[in-house]
Amino acid sequence: MYVYNALQIKPELDQYRTHRWRPLRELLVNIRAIENCTFDKAEDREKARRQLDAVYINGVSAPAFDVNLRFPPRKAMVNITLELYAAIANSIYGLLQHGDVSNPQRCAHLAPHFYVLIREFKRLLELRVGVYTRERFESEFHLEWRE
Repeated sequence: MYVYNALQIKPELDQYRTHRWRPLRELLVNIRAIENCTFDKAEDREKARRQLDAVYINGVSAPAFDVNLRFPPRKAMVNITLELYAAIANSIYGLLQHGDVSNPQRCAHLAPHFYVLIREFKRLLELRVGVYTRERFESEFHLEWRE
């Protein structure tokens, strides 16, 4: 059980239990797959949308932690609910939605923005924004696990 002082769980940490968490390695695979899509091609934009769906919609997982569930060992987890990641994902979805197969100039105009967003997402991951190992998670939130 996680404890913080005499409390079972730190109050400000409670919101994190409902956030979406993804394993870092899995997320990097998804982001690289999106990055490898050619924005000018309708079928690639659809592939990119499916990959993003795999991260944000289809990839619903069990909570990364709870009062009686310890943060995963030997695995870096990313809190993709953080505003920085969510804003980028929403912008990517918007670009994918506005890419029009009948208007190649529009796609050519939007493509650089698409790739900038992907690079920014990767940069945040490289900086370890919202990336936690068990050790970092327990240390940052001053948690102690008791059997």
